[in-house]
Amino acid sequence: MNKKDITFKKLDSGEITYSLTDFADDLQKEIDTEWGDEGGYERMAKEVNKKKKVEKVSPEHIRSVLFNMHYIAIVETACGLTLQQIHEKTSLPIELVQMGLEGWEENVEVVTAILQSMFLKTVRENYGLSDNLTLELLNEEIREHMERRLEKKV
Repeated sequence: MNKKDITFKKLDSGEITYSLTDFADDLQKEIDTEWGDEGGYERMAKEVNKKKKVEKVSPEHIRSVLFNMHYIAIVETACGLTLQQIHEKTSLPIELVQMGLEGWEENVEVVTAILQSMFLKTVRENYGLSDNLTLELLNEEIREHMERRLEKKV
């Protein structure tokens, strides 16, 4: 599915379905295409291991770190956080957060649409609950997804 086809309106109307899990899977494929083809992860691991004196890193570790960096930067930006706020929240250097976003603006738009759709779905399903409780439930759902997704990568 083309990213331009993934809009809040289409998600909210049910014309298309696309979840954070779908996004994460597609992001991993994009990262693999961008950096993993033709031994890219292996070359990066060798480069890091040349500079690192103690613990060696594997190509799988490089793949996981690249995914996590991009995923966190994209999702947190879609949630409205600034680079500084993401840095303070995650301890990732601002330069890495910025690098995780460069060229990935479409992904931020897609995740924003997904989160908006999730929010409205949660509000509709829990109509009558206080706004704060509805937001807490949504925030918990997003955090649980991120924790499950990032656990798989490390």
